[in-house]
Amino acid sequence: MRKSPILIFVDTWWYPGLAILVAILAQVMLSTNRLWPGLGLYVVSVGLWLCNKSIYSLQSDKTGGSAGDIQSWKLSRARQFLLNLSIFATYINIGVTLEYKGFTWIGVIAWGVSVSAFMAAFWQKRPHMKVVGYHLTSSGIHLTWHGLAFIVIILLGVFCRIWRLQEVPPEMTLDHTQNLLDIRDIVEGGLRPFFFSRNTGREPLLFYWTAFLVWLTQHPIDFTILKVGTILPSLLTLPGVYLLARELYGRTTGLWAMGFAAIASWLVILSRTGLRLSFAPMFSAWAFYYLMRGLKKGERGSFLLLGLCLGIGLYSYTAFRIIPFAVAYIWFALNIVERSGTLRENLNWRNFGLMVITAILVFIPLGIFAIKHADAFWGRSAWYLNKTTNFGPLTFLDNVKTALLMFNWRGDSMPLTTLPYKPVLDPILGGLLVLGVITAVKRVLNKADSLTFVLILLGLFSLFPSALAINFPNENPSVVRAGCAIPVVVTLAALPIGTWLENLLPTNLQTKKVKSTIYVTLASMGFLLIGINANRVFVRYPLAYRTLAFNTSEIANAIRCFDTLIGNVTDAYIVAGPGWINDDALAFELGLPVWENRLEEAEQADRNTTTPRMYILHAGNTTDLRTLQTLFPMGVTQTYTSRYNQDFRLFIVPGRNVKSMSLADQGTQLMTCSSQ
Repeated sequence: MRKSPILIFVDTWWYPGLAILVAILAQVMLSTNRLWPGLGLYVVSVGLWLCNKSIYSLQSDKTGGSAGDIQSWKLSRARQFLLNLSIFATYINIGVTLEYKGFTWIGVIAWGVSVSAFMAAFWQKRPHMKVVGYHLTSSGIHLTWHGLAFIVIILLGVFCRIWRLQEVPPEMTLDHTQNLLDIRDIVEGGLRPFFFSRNTGREPLLFYWTAFLVWLTQHPIDFTILKVGTILPSLLTLPGVYLLARELYGRTTGLWAMGFAAIASWLVILSRTGLRLSFAPMFSAWAFYYLMRGLKKGERGSFLLLGLCLGIGLYSYTAFRIIPFAVAYIWFALNIVERSGTLRENLNWRNFGLMVITAILVFIPLGIFAIKHADAFWGRSAWYLNKTTNFGPLTFLDNVKTALLMFNWRGDSMPLTTLPYKPVLDPILGGLLVLGVITAVKRVLNKADSLTFVLILLGLFSLFPSALAINFPNENPSVVRAGCAIPVVVTLAALPIGTWLENLLPTNLQTKKVKSTIYVTLASMGFLLIGINANRVFVRYPLAYRTLAFNTSEIANAIRCFDTLIGNVTDAYIVAGPGWINDDALAFELGLPVWENRLEEAEQADRNTTTPRMYILHAGNTTDLRTLQTLFPMGVTQTYTSRYNQDFRLFIVPGRNVKSMSLADQGTQLMTCSSQ
């Protein structure tokens, strides 16, 4: 029996729209620690969402044939030459890597030839792809609404990442200074290690990438260039997310997922930290896209590019190490589940072999290091896993549960990378994620497609680096170690809106009034989403960050003012620095990486100075302050009132040869300058 237009309207517009609104209200309740009202509203929201039958009457994924149908696996003479060249270059790369302790020119060239020649030998010419987003007319190129939206989202992502870059985050931490020291070793020391041993060991991509930016821009090695180096890969995440979501659910869902990735505080904060954290979601987004496209279309090039992403990603951040295991597990699982059809044909082991070999060729330098120095390479991971007592499957499952709850209930505790103990997602994205998960699970249960099942598995595997913190369960959930899940999370959050619009707009109810209502509602939600996440990133996050970071910039500003008005930067000293200030961070903040004017105690101060000197002490260090007052009775003490409740004291010793300004005037001008 055919439904009336009114019932169609209620089914396709009223139920989904109301369900989304109630889900957002439910998440608002949970975000304010009102558990039972939030859960009750979620029950109502899910019920309304399930009432919309049209959302689940979706077609299966359209696959495009196997790779063998498009091109034979038999290699031509030219391709055979490229394969032999790759094998020869691989031998050279392995030999050089075994001989030397770091990258060399001959090794890097052989490495690049081995990878590129292998990929070229098996590369498959892709069928002609129509690029959407613009159309050609006699008057020139004209953007479609889709192309315009894509550009606007990219610009929005750029703005969210570069606005107030100097201030957010505001201060360097120990991790930042360790990174800067490694970059300095590359730029000034000429070191080229496969793996960096400082700070419990770190993968090398960030350091070589940032060193390249320093060489390219001639920018000083400082906190700003670190941030720029992590913002750029974060921007590359956006098109990867778009392609992933579009491949699965269409371009409408792709645009919404990309928009969420552009503004979501989770990814924006990670991209601004100046640490390796933003590389994980970038490589996972592109790896997930090429996996989906390879399984869906059977294109050999997708599996080669997937192997390339997996190999390079292992040079980026420790959390990415789980992704190759996830891909291998999914491949074997699909081979068991999928008995027939085009997807089953695309799961042939030749495609798997191409992916694995490409990844291995890329991983050779770091892989050889991992074999020769297993303790250094695996030490950081083993640190979280090495628990000898009270460990069982229930411990891991409890960690998984905690990791899953971080999106909507209780998040990470680390203020340097998130809002402590707050849900990782804002109320709008949190509510949409719940409906997105319901939609995805329903599609899997209805056997609508297998790739949604793959997406869910990828999301779960991406949480394992956080859930596997067996030795330190208090560090789970972790937004940084779960960073590979970001592409999956934003795709699932975009799925309800994308699915709703795909089912709604083709109906006969597209009156101007209905269209206007839809667009105004979604635009209002978009602007509200931008405002909420801007508040999370630019207001709440810096305040939380400063509770754990030293106010190094304020101390550096006081030293610069001393250098300008009274004395010289070489005559400014930190007293008992390690207990309350990061000396390396202060040196880099001053632009003098070799600056090491630190005294373990005030007794070490030079009593025979003829030039003005300034000693900086923690506000509570009364012992060393009394010592300085005894050594230099003419000195004056000034208390610097910090904007972030981290006061410190400046003890100024007059120089014998300085008579142009009284000591009181020196102190007054110094405080005026440094507080500006």
